[in-house]
Amino acid sequence: MSRSVLIDASPLGGGVSGAGRYAYELLDTLVPMARELRFEIIVPPRDSRNWDIDHWSKRKNVTTTPADIRGVGPRRQLYFLRHSFEYDLFHSLSSYLPLFVRGRSLVTVHDLKYVHFPSYFRGLGSLKHRYITAMIRRSARTADHVLTVSEHTRSDIVTEFDVESENVTVVPHGPGGARTDIDGSSPVDGSYLFFVGSLRPHKNLATLVDAYNELRSRGDGTNVKLAIAGAEYGDSLAELRDRISVPYRKDVEFLGRVDDDTLARLYAHATAFVYPSLYEGFGLPPLEAMGHGTPVIVSNRTSIPEVVDDAGIYIDPTDTSALADALERVLTSESTRDCLRKRGRRRYQEFSWERTASETLAVYEKLIAEEH
Repeated sequence: MSRSVLIDASPLGGGVSGAGRYAYELLDTLVPMARELRFEIIVPPRDSRNWDIDHWSKRKNVTTTPADIRGVGPRRQLYFLRHSFEYDLFHSLSSYLPLFVRGRSLVTVHDLKYVHFPSYFRGLGSLKHRYITAMIRRSARTADHVLTVSEHTRSDIVTEFDVESENVTVVPHGPGGARTDIDGSSPVDGSYLFFVGSLRPHKNLATLVDAYNELRSRGDGTNVKLAIAGAEYGDSLAELRDRISVPYRKDVEFLGRVDDDTLARLYAHATAFVYPSLYEGFGLPPLEAMGHGTPVIVSNRTSIPEVVDDAGIYIDPTDTSALADALERVLTSESTRDCLRKRGRRRYQEFSWERTASETLAVYEKLIAEEH
């Protein structure tokens, strides 16, 4: 008799995100690998999904069920309370477990941004912040097992929520979804520095813009554009535009959300990729950039060094001049760029979604065996 797994894949909706990329790439690889298991995958309605998952339901061992259960509120709890699918294991990909789960439970906790940095989420009232924090804490403590994507986040979960370390398994992301076989021109004219990510405060784009202003003011060898791709957040776009020194405003391009093809070309044609984030649970963009042979300049905070290893230049993300120095070094030294390209491509090869899926499946099998 085949065993069954119910999966909450709600991160597939609500905007392009690292959690959404994880949900899509993991399941797209895991489902064909786990032929002996039956899956019901709860997905967002078609009009709010960001990935094409129609091919999943063509597999004999998969049922996809659309449901609008975003967030952590009462609608979500009621949906899972009433759910009739008989399952041996429940896996939430969204950091939250419902209050009502039958059988064994597994939750993927991506990071603890909400816990550590509530000020990074503008407009989030203190009551809602406390509620979300409590739900993540409860999920990590009550799940039969916890998955996370980096050793940094694992340590965070163990320390912050007093969870037993043996109850948390690290399964890193694969190498991102952007293609590395590029056939197309650059979306930006001329040489440029590139950043991709939401325009939320913890991405630290204010420091990037300040460093860009300083870099350009130095003159020779630094006449380069800055391209920023990612969804707006509140008034962040207007605030960033105002920080750009007037002489350089025409050289900073805000591209908004971009599709995978455009993203791949942005990575491939960039002179360097810059990621000064203050907090990441994993940090896919530097890995994606390295896959395209693009030199990376990254923050030395949280999980980012785990991903980049020796393949990037590290900076203190609070030091504007240090970031400007790193940018100048990469722009003016061909040997530095060549070294970073070689190291980046080598590091990229150490990650795969096949590995992510295989290690996740091993956790499934262990939990299901314990149940029976």
